[in-house]
Amino acid sequence: MTRRISTGFGLSGGSGLGAVLVQGSTLSTSGNSNLTLAGSGTGVVTTNDVINVTNSTQSTSVSTGAVIVSGGAAVTENVNVGEYVIQPSGWNTTAIGGVTPREARFTNFTSQDRLTLNETAEVIASKTGATGTVVHDFTESNTWVHTSISANFTINFTNVPTTNNRVITLNLILVQGANVYYPTAIQIDGAAQTVNWLGNLPRANNTDTLTVTLVRTSSAWTVTAAYAIYGPIYDGSTAALAAPDARYIMNATGTTTSGNYWIDLPRLGPTQMYCDMSTAGGGWMMFGYLGSVSGIGNTQQAVFSAFGNIGTSRTSNGTSFCRFDIAKLMPGAAPGTTQMMWRRTTDSNPIMIHSMDELFNRAGTDPAVNSPLLNMENNPFGTGIGYPIQTFYISNAGPGSLKRTGGARYEGGPSYPGIAWNSSYQENSDGAGSYTDYLNRRSLWYWETNGVESNNQWSHASPLQMGPSVSATTGTGRKDFELYFRINPLGNS
Repeated sequence: MTRRISTGFGLSGGSGLGAVLVQGSTLSTSGNSNLTLAGSGTGVVTTNDVINVTNSTQSTSVSTGAVIVSGGAAVTENVNVGEYVIQPSGWNTTAIGGVTPREARFTNFTSQDRLTLNETAEVIASKTGATGTVVHDFTESNTWVHTSISANFTINFTNVPTTNNRVITLNLILVQGANVYYPTAIQIDGAAQTVNWLGNLPRANNTDTLTVTLVRTSSAWTVTAAYAIYGPIYDGSTAALAAPDARYIMNATGTTTSGNYWIDLPRLGPTQMYCDMSTAGGGWMMFGYLGSVSGIGNTQQAVFSAFGNIGTSRTSNGTSFCRFDIAKLMPGAAPGTTQMMWRRTTDSNPIMIHSMDELFNRAGTDPAVNSPLLNMENNPFGTGIGYPIQTFYISNAGPGSLKRTGGARYEGGPSYPGIAWNSSYQENSDGAGSYTDYLNRRSLWYWETNGVESNNQWSHASPLQMGPSVSATTGTGRKDFELYFRINPLGNS
């Protein structure tokens, strides 16, 4: 059935029926009037070719635009829209996929109002054997499942939209084995980010979720990351609730109270340790104490008498012990990130904090055959340089005055290793240095090995003097040195 034309028909160049004109392949009206196909016909207008509308009028309502349809529009194949699809009355299953819900795909979907979904299913991606820097492509998924994780790793989120005033939520599901590994840093398209961490640390043989939130404002990122850990809270209050480390307790409970806590240590199992939960961010575990004197050499100097048993007593002249093996065996420990802190029980002013670096590499893991402090000779950097220390803080006035500085190093002996800051190599004079310029090993830390890898090692001179160096005999009254470590897994310094 054909449609009739309500206003007549005309052929230019000799024929005319009213206001409709045909010029070549162009159909028009003589006064720019509307061309109407009368609704009284019962057939349809059919074409086997492309209908091309070149009018570029934008649609801002149901009565504006290049094509206006008062009723519904049925489309058998795909519809591709270059700009926005606006539906004032809201989307529903009929609009998307008919009476029976079907899949609808959008490259980008923007809703100016509430978006209500009865069912959603998100695509996940899998990662295996994570180590180093691992790319997480946003165009692939916003949720990744990690299995067989090989080591702590850095997340690099790529192809993340950079539109301002947007929030993006990303998830990592970490399937842990006996050794616990997790992300310790986050990048966006290769650029390192400052991360605000929250929540517990992952646990062995557990499945944990890390949720990362990226907030984009003023062309800059704010990044938060939180672990969701399921099961009992291991707060270190009892042996049964021994925590993986001190920072875990802080994250799980919010405590900043220092004291004795149960820590589930490698090789030893649940063990009570004194933990400092406040200095420089907290999370410190006391793995050594120099209190008792040695029976060899200078009998007035505090000693590392072999490895000893971990104790919680902080008493001057108390029993010495040192467990560098535990610091090295803790899950997640590494030379550049595991940190040490040196303090005194009877004097809260002097503090030294540093990354373990080469001392970590030299530490033994078998108390039966290794000494707690090793000789720092066989220097690969050459005589006169020493082993550099990456992260170094000192204070002569308590935790509030800690300052970070460069120029610290380990020095060799052969029998007198030590830690020096900005001094000349093996500078060993009395009365030299100052807290503002340089400190030699006599006034920071200086120990005597009594031979390479001896089980009897003792402090020398006046450790933690934090001022001009003094003679060895001055330090004989210092038998209260506390040695701490923390894994520092979340990049806090």
